[in-house]
Amino acid sequence: MTFNVVHRTVYEYASPVTVSHHAARVEPRVLPQQQVKIFRCTSGPTPAVIKPRVDFFGNHVCGFSIQEIHRHLEITAHSTVTVSSATPPAPALSPDWEGVVKLFSDPVSPEVVVPYQFVLIRRCCARRRNWPIMREKSFDPKTPLLVAVADLNRRIFSDFKFDPTATTVATPLEEVLEKRRGVCQDFAHLAIASLRSLGLPARYVSGYLRTRPPTARNGSSARTPATRGSRCLSRRRLGGF
Repeated sequence: MTFNVVHRTVYEYASPVTVSHHAARVEPRVLPQQQVKIFRCTSGPTPAVIKPRVDFFGNHVCGFSIQEIHRHLEITAHSTVTVSSATPPAPALSPDWEGVVKLFSDPVSPEVVVPYQFVLIRRCCARRRNWPIMREKSFDPKTPLLVAVADLNRRIFSDFKFDPTATTVATPLEEVLEKRRGVCQDFAHLAIASLRSLGLPARYVSGYLRTRPPTARNGSSARTPATRGSRCLSRRRLGGF
């Protein structure tokens, strides 16, 4: 299936800006089941300097500078991406999670050195006394890894309420656990913290999610623009930006 994606970001500044520097991660990744046919990124005002690069994680980054007075900045990324179907793995046939943990115990073999970096405990996940609350019912001994992870996700979905007013980008996970509410970012960080505290590699991947448009009152499908987040063509797994 081929998707045509328009991703637009707009900044409105309260006062004139003389110079601004930006790093746009809006180019979809090339993956085994995903091919990028067309990509272009434009901005207004026109950048005076453009410096593309590839970051540590393999994301294509467009660095650019606006060197004229401006109070408005609009960045638009146009992508044409072809996504092919893949047969998902059978969760019950995945290895038990304890065996996977052993793969990431020192010394680590070269085959798993890349995912090993996603085992490390980040500062936001450092206080681990509450994480067993999330994982203890899902990760019984000998449970297949994908079965356990799916159950952890199910529990987060059922036990926590989506509430965009409950947290900010600075809210610690302890507070999310206490309130049992938050947004997609909070729930993703909670899952990551739970998995890493067990010694399993986990990371955040950004993308688009294809959803059905809302139904209009006359019964037809209403067209709505894409929005950011977990969120309508919303960010599906089109890669790391």
